[in-house]
Amino acid sequence: MIVRVVARTLLPSSRAILPSPSCTARQSAAAPGCLISAKVLQPLLDHLSAKNSVRLIGPKEAKDRAPTVAVELEVPCGSVASELAALGINCDGGDFYAGRALAGVGIDPDQGVLRMSFVHYTSEADIARLIDGLDCVLG
Repeated sequence: MIVRVVARTLLPSSRAILPSPSCTARQSAAAPGCLISAKVLQPLLDHLSAKNSVRLIGPKEAKDRAPTVAVELEVPCGSVASELAALGINCDGGDFYAGRALAGVGIDPDQGVLRMSFVHYTSEADIARLIDGLDCVLG
């Protein structure tokens, strides 16, 4: 099974991409020091990059991308999202109104992508649970 990872890039920053759970929205906007490092997302990217069935599109480093990851699968992504939902993992499958952009990078818009988004309170444990869920569903 070939899996491709597609993500939007963020301004390169070795410092962080996600605010710390202890920060309020106002603190996060006002205080760059109120951010956690890209280490929260990096294990997912490393895991997907290490799989022979995965092709990462875009930067392999979390510090160089936004905290949104989309993967192309050989099976309809909507059904994979449903299987992950049964495990308590919320993500979605589809073209996300970006059919032309997906086609432009060689992805069948009808099959879509599985998109996973991360927010300021995403923890390392959440990422580990996602990795386990993906391994369970995708094999």
